[in-house]
Amino acid sequence: MLIKLLPIVFVFLLSISCSGYKVVENKSSFKKYGIDSISIPMFFNKSTLADVSAKFTTSFTQELYSIPDLEIKSPNSKTNDAYLIGIVRSAPNESGTLVRGDLAAKIKDLAPNRGQGNENLLPITNILKLKIDLFLIRRSPESNSLISALRSKRYPELLASHPSIVLKKTIPISTTVIREVYDEDFVVNSTQNHGILNKVIKSEAKKAALTFKESINYVF
Repeated sequence: MLIKLLPIVFVFLLSISCSGYKVVENKSSFKKYGIDSISIPMFFNKSTLADVSAKFTTSFTQELYSIPDLEIKSPNSKTNDAYLIGIVRSAPNESGTLVRGDLAAKIKDLAPNRGQGNENLLPITNILKLKIDLFLIRRSPESNSLISALRSKRYPELLASHPSIVLKKTIPISTTVIREVYDEDFVVNSTQNHGILNKVIKSEAKKAALTFKESINYVF
């Protein structure tokens, strides 16, 4: 009799052990607001750095493509449910955007072959400081005027409580940029350092996009 009961007991225990689990559908959190598709226009650049908009636009588009059940449509689409508007901001001057870091050295020490007698300090590290403002705007007859308002000096106060704004989020960026210094050519290294800055911005754009995607489940 005991042997016959063993299979029944096993099934019962198995059902109890699994009772804490349930199948969860992996769906887009945007669906809570009836948003199945979004468009991502080119991010607006309100920073002191040139050519940063495309890097952030590309990273956010690529990251949001991976969200299940969320369709990414062309910025010119007439059938999208919402727009994700991004604004890259910085301090009003470049010295506030690329802040001198703690590590600096005299040019004569960095480039003894060409910097003899040059006591000026050359920063080896800079701190890149940016802010990414994000607005998820539900498509409406006022969408175009809302997006245009982002370009105006009245931003962001103008949009503080607009009913079409589903989500507002700011992602701060503060990261170290390490310069390359050449003994033979310490003056003409701006091109190389510009390339380093571009790589850092691309990396930070990817991080910001991932942060936004991961935060959606907590914000919505």
